[in-house]
Amino acid sequence: YVAMEINPLGRNYFCGSALAKIMRAEAGGREVELIGHRFNQDWDFTTKGSGLMRWEAATVLAHNCALMWVDQPHMDGSFDPRAAAAMRAGYAVVDDLAPHLRSATPYAEVALLYASNSVALNPDEELDFVGAYQLLTELHWPFDVIAERDLTVEALQHFRLLIVPHTRHLTA
Repeated sequence: YVAMEINPLGRNYFCGSALAKIMRAEAGGREVELIGHRFNQDWDFTTKGSGLMRWEAATVLAHNCALMWVDQPHMDGSFDPRAAAAMRAGYAVVDDLAPHLRSATPYAEVALLYASNSVALNPDEELDFVGAYQLLTELHWPFDVIAERDLTVEALQHFRLLIVPHTRHLTA
């Protein structure tokens, strides 16, 4: 399986969804586990509200990924009871939704290319991807993310549209 940390930092509502789709595309059929944090900001030791934890859990699960929460214990080895309660609330959503999503498969009419080599060689190109991702999400168009290795006739035949947000470093 493939694991990836996600942390929307309490404000980036596209982050969990986008990383789920990117990691599913990059995983090439392997299981994906997304790792969430209980913090509102990077290591600020505040606890996200249980509503936000439930939303993050539902988002991860709705994108066919597994979820794991991480937390930092106190110096004495104990955990913050509020953080534990918020994580339990997130897992309760997983328990509620999992039976309905177990055999679900993502439906998409639009493919959005995430070319990881392009983003690695020119990080500014990720902004083009993010903009296209936000546009498709806000339009409520059914889309999924594909990796560059999936630019084949067979992989693309069930999509009606392919969006390629950047081409500078694509392979031939």
